[in-house]
Amino acid sequence: MNKRVKGILLGSALLAAPLLYAVPARNVVKTIVQPDGTTLQIKLCGDEFLRYYTTLDGVPVKEVGEGFYYAGLSADTLAVCSEQMAHEVELRTVAEQQMADSLKLAFDASVTGIYEKRQNSRVIRRAPARTTARTFGGQVLGEPMEGKKKGLVILVNFSDVQMTIPNPNETFFRYMNEEGYKENGQYGSVRDYFLSQSYGRFDFSFDVVGPVTLSKSMDYYGRNVKDFDCRPGEMVLDACLLVKDQVNFSDYDWDGDGEAEQIFVVYAGYAESNGAPSNTIWPHQSYVQNRDGSNLVIDGTIVGKYACSSELTGTSGTTLSGIGTMCHEFSHCFGIPDFYDTYGSNFGMDVWSLMDYGCYNNNGNTPIGYTAYERMMCGWLDPVVLTDTTFVTDMPALSDEPVAYAVVNDANADEYYLLENRQKKGWDSYMYGHGMMVVHVDYDAHAWDYNTVNTKSSRQRMTIIPADNRLQTRDGYAGDLFPGTAGVTSLTDTSTPAALLHTPNKSGLALMSKPIYNIQEKDGKISFDFLKTRTTGVRTLTSDLSGEKTWQVYRTDGSKVGEVNGEQEVFRLPSGLYLLRSGNETRKVLVR
Repeated sequence: MNKRVKGILLGSALLAAPLLYAVPARNVVKTIVQPDGTTLQIKLCGDEFLRYYTTLDGVPVKEVGEGFYYAGLSADTLAVCSEQMAHEVELRTVAEQQMADSLKLAFDASVTGIYEKRQNSRVIRRAPARTTARTFGGQVLGEPMEGKKKGLVILVNFSDVQMTIPNPNETFFRYMNEEGYKENGQYGSVRDYFLSQSYGRFDFSFDVVGPVTLSKSMDYYGRNVKDFDCRPGEMVLDACLLVKDQVNFSDYDWDGDGEAEQIFVVYAGYAESNGAPSNTIWPHQSYVQNRDGSNLVIDGTIVGKYACSSELTGTSGTTLSGIGTMCHEFSHCFGIPDFYDTYGSNFGMDVWSLMDYGCYNNNGNTPIGYTAYERMMCGWLDPVVLTDTTFVTDMPALSDEPVAYAVVNDANADEYYLLENRQKKGWDSYMYGHGMMVVHVDYDAHAWDYNTVNTKSSRQRMTIIPADNRLQTRDGYAGDLFPGTAGVTSLTDTSTPAALLHTPNKSGLALMSKPIYNIQEKDGKISFDFLKTRTTGVRTLTSDLSGEKTWQVYRTDGSKVGEVNGEQEVFRLPSGLYLLRSGNETRKVLVR
């Protein structure tokens, strides 16, 4: 069972729009009272192409009147296929359970085909081309995102739903831009978040306009037709037209290509991704067009790429949404895909990535920091590729310094492990564990372009290697990072977990065959040995180096480091195990 019963990406349909990206469904379970007096727990699942509820054991259900009934797929949408009201497992008769099992099997077998059919008609438009190409393996990354950039945030009321927070323009300006913003339970502003992830290189600030009031109701834009939002793109179109005399859209064209880069709409009320009613809008990123399908052009600038999220969190009350959803959606605008399973319930990156469930840490108020891969995509980190015997000491927390290591499959440069040190501080304060995170990357251009990175259970292309070898309940997250609660100190072909690959290596084995030993965590720093252990071939240890002799210094693999004169110079060497020779004398020295 997955650590989290994961909802699929729910987004929204646009007018002739390309593929949408969106946040994953919140792990919210509703308890309802059925007309027969029984209670039933249901969870929201789906994505921008299909959304639905299931019982906790995965049987699809649909609301009819005041009750939920067992359902199945019909004409590519969910339809009630039985007069049998749904019940919890322990209340089902034998016949009801048999029917539920049959419906679940049929649904699971058919739903992927629906997603693929609907997705294949829409191709993701990539992030704008950049002038200088960086690459890692076969992936073109582009030039770094750096310097001062500006985005536009439009606050939107519907004709029947108005923003409820006091002074919405002032509130959202601070929420987006203010250094150290702590109101409403936030850890910082959106600008703070991206400054931190980029190590101060990317200063992303925002103009905020509105609220403007649209002429149509929330239901007009957000109600579900064939189980997805019908007109969210029109919401963005109408909002842009209402503010065209207040802003110059060309100010948001970062690279002079004639297209605005970052347009964000915050709409009044709640988000369907949080379990709000089906006529609310699911936060997403996509592309807006005119109603006739032509490009929307304002101030001589194409207004295409946009993202949106809700004013409020939850399904009731007046609590401002956390910045996690907004940071997730802006990251799509940077070209980063979703790393959760956009079709079903594969693990993906789960709580360990902003592009999965990590956007909801601390109720979205303290979203998890970027992974090494996400920082690499934006040009804020270049991993060190390990090829020879290496003894890594004092690897800093990723939140502090842009340090990560890559172990690459010699037979496929697009498949590799990324090793990073994650500690519970800063934006990572609400993580479930700490230590060295090992992320298995298996890049494929088609999967990235079509937002299907983790849709195949047999080939998760961006996921962690859990130190405890378990992708289970939330209580198990603390064991995911090395050494973790299980004290796992190695990752080799024969360890548990093993260093597995999808593409066989040059020896024809689906194993990395590049062992990592002695993974240690001390004072928030990580150390490990790559290919060989520091103690290989050493039986004794001594630091008896009296006198002023000149010593030739070697690593334990035989490679020469240099020479030192006397004990004091020896202990200025980096931490590690060394062989020292002077004439016929040999010493073994451990420098801590």
